[in-house]
Amino acid sequence: MKQGKKFVKLIAAALAATCLALPAASCKKGGGDEKTIVIDGGGDIGNFNTTVSMTKSEVNPFPYNTLETLCKEWESAHPGYKVVVNKNSYGGSVGSLRPLYNAHTAPDIVYMNGSTVEEDKSKGWFVPLNKYLYSKNPYAPEYEKWIDLYDIEEYSAVSDGERYYVNLERIPIGIIYNEDILKAAGYTDESGNIKSLVSYSDYKEAQRCVSEYSSAHKELNIKTFLTPYRWYDIYLESSLFGGLLSTCDRNNDGHLDTEEWCYAYTKGYWGVDTPQYQTYLSLIKDRCEYFPAGYDQLQPLTEFVNGKCAFIEGVGATLRQISANSAVNFNYAITGYPQISKADITEAGFDASCFTEELRNGRRGSAGYGTSWWISNSAIDKGQEMVDACADLLMFLTAPKQNNKLIGDLGGGIPLNPETEESVPEYLRPVLNMYLEDSKDSTKLAWGVANSWNCFGADYSSYFLNATFSYIDGEKSQSDLVKQLSNQMRGLVDQCIGENDYDTSNW
Repeated sequence: MKQGKKFVKLIAAALAATCLALPAASCKKGGGDEKTIVIDGGGDIGNFNTTVSMTKSEVNPFPYNTLETLCKEWESAHPGYKVVVNKNSYGGSVGSLRPLYNAHTAPDIVYMNGSTVEEDKSKGWFVPLNKYLYSKNPYAPEYEKWIDLYDIEEYSAVSDGERYYVNLERIPIGIIYNEDILKAAGYTDESGNIKSLVSYSDYKEAQRCVSEYSSAHKELNIKTFLTPYRWYDIYLESSLFGGLLSTCDRNNDGHLDTEEWCYAYTKGYWGVDTPQYQTYLSLIKDRCEYFPAGYDQLQPLTEFVNGKCAFIEGVGATLRQISANSAVNFNYAITGYPQISKADITEAGFDASCFTEELRNGRRGSAGYGTSWWISNSAIDKGQEMVDACADLLMFLTAPKQNNKLIGDLGGGIPLNPETEESVPEYLRPVLNMYLEDSKDSTKLAWGVANSWNCFGADYSSYFLNATFSYIDGEKSQSDLVKQLSNQMRGLVDQCIGENDYDTSNW
């Protein structure tokens, strides 16, 4: 289609049943002074805080005030409450937010990535939401329960069976590529069309062609591949280890949580020092074979919009920025993450025999749900009515009528339940259609169902990314990396079992 950071080194309160059984306006303060709900407003794809100006311009391409507008609608139906959307978000920073939770000074509704939920769930910082989620959402009467707005395979409970956050959107994701560069590099069929980019082998062959083209035309300064984050490593791990679900998914929710990873490790089903995991590490390095020199000093999006990079990993926010950038004067497209098979692993020169069954790939086009919003202990301190009001507001914002506006107007994510094609920007429809198609295939896995390094806390996730970065860069051997990660994992598993009081008697 004609459209238009550096590499990163580094989700207890019960619902008053009578409140939900009444009209929404009944969930209000009994009288007297106004109660204020403070919202952080941050998000995965883009922040929902109101922009300083609502005038669209080159320097302000995405004016936005939809969250604030919707909150005013909610206010009008709930006399006695006021909603304040903070001017700026904490950006989900764990380092910034955890001191606020400890001091009970965080916003009432907070944006923070759900990957920290297992380590934070027992600290009293957040309201457990299951009793709300399994009750009626008055703003979505077509659904029996609030939770029915979500695909349960992708919106999983943690090891204690609870959910501590709700998501606002679905994350579009894939590999964006410059069609003009691929054609110039000769990655085309006899008709001059770009060849398949479905399999891992396809992807590596396309990169090889671009790399050779770039080497032959150094004056063009073409980079083959850059990425702002290692999303494909998440997809790869789930594809390689999705088979663990049959033995280790003890609560049968289609997703391996921290307790289940500890179980898999303890029972010997999985480990960092196994041949399968070493193949995973080999693929992590192999898929970065064509990083350009000095890649960690380059801005992937900048290189791409300037027509100097053939492939970048990207999410909806990336596509939004590309589509609005007047410098983009080339054809580009997006494809889902390459599917991996045992044949691909063998062709790449690695051991596939350690995988006894054929691999299960993930659904392409979406990284599951994003923008995790939690009700914090600040709301708890204000009383049960405030907690109920915060839950009611989140019901309102996730119901299709409001959610399609909230997410659609921002333009980087996909609404939880798109009502019309127009609810999704044109540049996001290819990945949405790809996701919908893959969702029909029961063999395809939901996003990140077997992603170990995101299940052992933020510190380990950063540790893993930094350690494997050194491995990718050639500064560390695979054997040293395995030894390093194995030592970390051994301690982490014991720590998680002890801190979370996992019942290992039936393991």
